[in-house]
Amino acid sequence: MTDSLHLINVQAPAANVYKALSTLDGLKGWWTVDTKADTKPGGKATFGFYNRAVVFGMTFDAMTPGKLVSLTCADGPPGWAGTKLSFELEDDAQQGGTRVRFRHGDFAAMDDGYAQVNTTWGQLLGTLKAYVESGAAKPLFAF
Repeated sequence: MTDSLHLINVQAPAANVYKALSTLDGLKGWWTVDTKADTKPGGKATFGFYNRAVVFGMTFDAMTPGKLVSLTCADGPPGWAGTKLSFELEDDAQQGGTRVRFRHGDFAAMDDGYAQVNTTWGQLLGTLKAYVESGAAKPLFAF
């Protein structure tokens, strides 16, 4: 199995980052405006892209305020079903703010689809950082 890993520092408290990852308005503020989510453990979410030409169905697995949000992808493009996403948050004493460790794991193969996913997550984490630090919603996918 192949994992995509990213690490960013967000100049904001972990509670603010957690809110961006665990609320409907937060998810719409940095990821995609086409988000529907029951943001609680066991809750279902759908994330639509390109006027719903691509839709991902996910389940929130674990949510620990200020610490962790994890999801499992139930359906979507080929290779996504069964993959797991996690956002681990911790105070960053050296740089201030919050260290975000992101993992999207359990891909079957390191192929072109995986490479595209990895690149997109890098962009998305940049929009997460900008959203939390500025408070201004500007999702990567606004259509």
